[in-house]
Amino acid sequence: MNIRSIAILCHERQRLWPGSYASLLADRWRAQGRRVHVHYGLARPPMADAALLHVDLTHTPEPYARLLKCFPVQLNARPLDISKRAISRWLVTPDDDYHGPVIVKTDLNHRGYPERDIARAPGIPARLWYTFQRGSAARLGDYRHYDRKELVPSWIWATPALVVERFFEQRIDGYWAINQWLVLGDHGCVSTMLGTGPVVKQANRVATLPLSDDVPREVREVRRSLGMDYAKIDYIMEDGIGRVIDANRTPSQGRVYDTPRVRDMVTTMVAGLDDFVG
Repeated sequence: MNIRSIAILCHERQRLWPGSYASLLADRWRAQGRRVHVHYGLARPPMADAALLHVDLTHTPEPYARLLKCFPVQLNARPLDISKRAISRWLVTPDDDYHGPVIVKTDLNHRGYPERDIARAPGIPARLWYTFQRGSAARLGDYRHYDRKELVPSWIWATPALVVERFFEQRIDGYWAINQWLVLGDHGCVSTMLGTGPVVKQANRVATLPLSDDVPREVREVRRSLGMDYAKIDYIMEDGIGRVIDANRTPSQGRVYDTPRVRDMVTTMVAGLDDFVG
């Protein structure tokens, strides 16, 4: 079977932004002569040989999972729950035997912002809505890093929307590092970013290393166990072991910009669509 057409299934209140990885992949598939349908909501979808479930929420609503089953080839059928409590192997509790450095995160992916966007009533500006909806993510601020678990405030332990996780450290040339494996099927690449703080983000990025296809065995095993077809998996190399710290099945739902580096990533991933043909 050849995949001549593919549907990208999105939530009715989200958009596949130009410049996102999925949008750039769609452009490449069209250039190959394939038909690409971007379908929003739960109405009857277009016919296609394959479908990619691209709902940017921590918990995928069951109706969207059922919609995916309409297609012969189904991408991202699992996992339907990417909360930290569902996927992390490094959570700690106040009473366990771990006493080293920790980091505090929201249980929901991306600090729960996609969920709040979905809940926001039409016509209410996002900034005003977030003011009304101030909760655990707002109180947390940026991710919090503590040198010892015992330093975590009691209110964090008492907040169900937050999790405490072991903190892993990777240093390269004196900077903190994070590795991001972007993958579709059997095709992917690793982007390593260096930053000035223990939590490496675009805001404190100082350099990126050349793209690599060297993915640690432990990271591949986590992806296999989760059943992720299309993903961005963040990991830290510590003591020669890849420690997965995040997994997202809708990488870069927002705009990621069409740079040479991003084009190289997409070029690597685009062939992954054919890996799902038996």
